[in-house]
Amino acid sequence: NGMNYGLFNYADLPITLGLFEGDGVTVYEFIITDVADPTCSNFTELGPVDCSTECSIFDLTATPGDCAADGTYSLTIDFDYQNPGNDFFDLYIDGTFYDYYPLSDLPLTIDGLEPSPVPLVHVLVCINDVPNCCEDTNYEAPSCVVFEEIWPGDANRNGEANYDDLLNIGLAYGAEGPERPLQGIDWEAHVGPDWPQNFATDALNYKFADCNGDGIINEGDVEAIEQNYGLSYSEPIPIPAQEATENDPPIYLSLPPAIPNGPFEADVMLGTEDIPVDAIYGLSFKVQFDPQVIMPNSIDVTFDDSWLAAGGQVLSIDRTLAAEGVVEIAITRIDHNDVGGYGAMANFIGIIDDVLGKGEMQISILDVHALRADESPVPLFKMPAQTDISTSVQTPSAAEGIKVFPNPTSDWLYFDLPQGVEIERIRIYDAQGRLQFVSLDGSRVNLGHLPKGIYFLQIETRAGEVVYRKIVH
Repeated sequence: NGMNYGLFNYADLPITLGLFEGDGVTVYEFIITDVADPTCSNFTELGPVDCSTECSIFDLTATPGDCAADGTYSLTIDFDYQNPGNDFFDLYIDGTFYDYYPLSDLPLTIDGLEPSPVPLVHVLVCINDVPNCCEDTNYEAPSCVVFEEIWPGDANRNGEANYDDLLNIGLAYGAEGPERPLQGIDWEAHVGPDWPQNFATDALNYKFADCNGDGIINEGDVEAIEQNYGLSYSEPIPIPAQEATENDPPIYLSLPPAIPNGPFEADVMLGTEDIPVDAIYGLSFKVQFDPQVIMPNSIDVTFDDSWLAAGGQVLSIDRTLAAEGVVEIAITRIDHNDVGGYGAMANFIGIIDDVLGKGEMQISILDVHALRADESPVPLFKMPAQTDISTSVQTPSAAEGIKVFPNPTSDWLYFDLPQGVEIERIRIYDAQGRLQFVSLDGSRVNLGHLPKGIYFLQIETRAGEVVYRKIVH
């Protein structure tokens, strides 16, 4: 290392030099040169040599990595050491023991670290079971902000937009918060800042009920459910079933002992005089029916006379899933006040067309989810309903081809008839199944004098065939 140690005879080899400092850091370079021939030379290096017996850690680094999608980040630990006396080291982060690792794992990368509430994070490493053999450092923690995806219409964030989402809109109705940067109800992932309010039962943020992102929860958010109904972005999480017994208020359809083929109406009953509902704010449920008995495209649900609407407005939604034989229904108040009572809370309207001659009709209530304004559950006992079909009219395929247009209409309806089919008479019923009038004109019929609403046509051909059509007037 630049110091001349003098002349030596070849005959004295090997020779001993020193003492040299064994500090574990210095590298020594030795050069020998022949005195008579300076071009005859060679060199070697030695070290560093550590003559100490104490354990030491030095050159500790803690380097944070990028943020992961879940809001965590990685951290890489590396350091040098001498005389560890152990093959493992302990890691402490912000004063808390994190884990121990083999020294052979260095440099070590740790994944899944949560963001720190303070800007500087303290790291301490110590050789396992070697007191005072430690080194520490600080690093600046990354700010890993995760924006939860908002899918317009999925107000309860279970992965799907459907009737159950209406309940969260009712619970949070009228609440205001920050608008989303990109507003709208197209079915795509949106991001937005958290609102100051959360739902009580699952701590879900109110921003998910602001389906259109305009900063207020109201009827506009129901449009997102209707537009995106049935769409999902992941495997939907089912809503837990509510347990109930016969001692709880019942929910059922009120059916007469027998119903003829044709239009019918049934009240959806909630509670009885003996077992009323003491307090309720909203509920969702399914009505299961036989699509071979009730025409799926004839089904309508109304809430005009619902006792749930007493003293305030309600939001409602219903959707018929013809292939499944199910109607999904939800109704909720919006004034943050519970109501109590019993009786009809909805009207179920449809047309019976028992083409297979089953002779009976059964309708069941499924998947009831009822709650109060404070989000506590309301147990409701599901009662099935069954009735006989007094007549069974076969509908030949020729009459099925009859088309009625325009639908909706404001006055005249016209008929497009298959070849060979002639209309004998047309009976017009309202949504409650009441006969309005009979027409013998087989080419057109005028509804202009009737109130606006849903009507059903019973079309009888001269061959004795009967078909039904639902009309919006």
